[in-house]
Amino acid sequence: MQFQDHVRDEITTGRLSAEAVAKLLDETGLAIDELLLHLVPLAAEFASPHQSAYRVGAVGQGAGGAVYLGANFEFQALPLNQSVHAEQAVVINATTQGETGLMRLAVSAPPCGHCRQFLNELATASELKVILPNTPVRRLAEYLPHAFGPQELGNPNRVLGVKPCGLSLIDDADESHIGARQALHWASWSYAPYTNAHASAAIRMTDGKVYAAPYLENAAFNPSLSPIHGAIVRAAFGGYKPKQIQEVIVAQRVDSMIDHR
Repeated sequence: MQFQDHVRDEITTGRLSAEAVAKLLDETGLAIDELLLHLVPLAAEFASPHQSAYRVGAVGQGAGGAVYLGANFEFQALPLNQSVHAEQAVVINATTQGETGLMRLAVSAPPCGHCRQFLNELATASELKVILPNTPVRRLAEYLPHAFGPQELGNPNRVLGVKPCGLSLIDDADESHIGARQALHWASWSYAPYTNAHASAAIRMTDGKVYAAPYLENAAFNPSLSPIHGAIVRAAFGGYKPKQIQEVIVAQRVDSMIDHR
């Protein structure tokens, strides 16, 4: 659609503000579900499908009206299980930009089982509407019947419902390093209810820009999203490629059972 050209100018690291979304709805006359579907191809432009050559886009709307883009990321020469799915990218963009709840998710095809499990960890999982082309809108629970999730492991917490765990740097850490400060911040906001392996990664690009992301666990373990994957997704929506990474900073608990380095 024609509006996509000027939408590109309003996207800030994979996010459209609630005000920008309201403006688009007014300009186009589209309903919100239709608008999200029309934005899916734009989200897919950020994809990096090294192995599959298949671009996937996903677009989510948060509780406050802001919209978050996601795309699939595959990494050259790495195993396929290292890839990030578009729906996961939506969640990491929302998490790192202060979102408190994901209410709608538009994708071009039904989410795979991996993503359904990942989305089931959200604080708004029971309310999340999945929007597909030419398909009635259904809630996530209809795509994931008889689900196994946080409640089965006695976990009352959820992604996008995290409270900071209040980590601090060890004595010999350099608190003046901007990457270390960002990494510490997001490690405190990481979601690790099953291992307590709170962690984050910050990546500094060749021009000095820093992107950071927290570790996000899942009750089924495998769909958990590592902090370095999250940071790379954040940088991609800022217009950067992995080859532009100059430095990586990992923050994790000293007593962590997982070594994210």
